[in-house]
Amino acid sequence: MPHEDNRNFERNVFNRDVLFAEFAPLVRRLIRQYGQDAEMRQDLEGEIYCRFCDLLDAYDPERGVPLRPYLVRQLSAGIYTYARQQWRLKRRETTLEVPEGQKEIVPALDPTPAWLTSLSQQMAAASLPKAMSKLPARQRNVVVWRYYQERSFEEIAQRLNVQVATARSLLRHGLNNLRKQIRGEGGSSALEQE
Repeated sequence: MPHEDNRNFERNVFNRDVLFAEFAPLVRRLIRQYGQDAEMRQDLEGEIYCRFCDLLDAYDPERGVPLRPYLVRQLSAGIYTYARQQWRLKRRETTLEVPEGQKEIVPALDPTPAWLTSLSQQMAAASLPKAMSKLPARQRNVVVWRYYQERSFEEIAQRLNVQVATARSLLRHGLNNLRKQIRGEGGSSALEQE
């Protein structure tokens, strides 16, 4: 009995290889279409054969789908998916090799501007409460309502019983006064960016 199993196995392998040989034009087209370099073409060759064998093993003739169209469709879709995954991986990879005769170029990243910006924002934020307390009441209220409570100019104008243009003007004057006070206390003005 084991001798008979070996013959069936050899016959199946032989049939698989004969069937795979029938698909040689499709295999060449897929390799040409998706193999961007020699390494990828070599990988595709093995990947196509492995997927072909897996598809043959998974094929169920009782579903009523003809074998050859099934293999063409599934192989084409599977190899496209594989190639797309490889392209994504290649985009993420970076080479550490430096071409011969060329010195390695290391970009100089100066963190100073980011540190200065962060430091000036911290200083402005630290001096903001004191500067806010020195604003006239209406200007302070407009700044708080607009930036902390995110109220519209219409709501602010209605609360103060003034025109919308007046509410905008109060905000502008309040911000200008805050800038002056923060500059006067030695802090860099992060509010200037508003």
